Amino acid sequence: MNNEIMKMGAIVSKRVAIGESSILCAIRSEPVDEADSGWEFSEGSSFEKSDSENPQLWLVSEVLELEPSLTSFINLAAGTRIVRKSNNDSWTLSRTT
Repeated sequence: MNNEIMKMGAIVSKRVAIGESSILCAIRSEPVDEADSGWEFSEGSSFEKSDSENPQLWLVSEVLELEPSLTSFINLAAGTRIVRKSNNDSWTLSRTT
């Protein structure tokens, strides 16, 4: 794993950040600067408007502490989308572009 990404920022939806929901969707966009991983994590099947209200900025390492099952995906390229239906389901990998 690229250790540099562990120190980069990621957007986490409010409901995930406060522990109300599990991460069910992860989307990686092109980073906007060198401190940005490009990752967004939410409880929905996509990063919807309701998920983006009051998001929090976390380190990627903090996200992986919360959800270690994402570790094998974290270095995938921008355009990656990972979803699952529930906390007990496996991740499904697709491309956004």
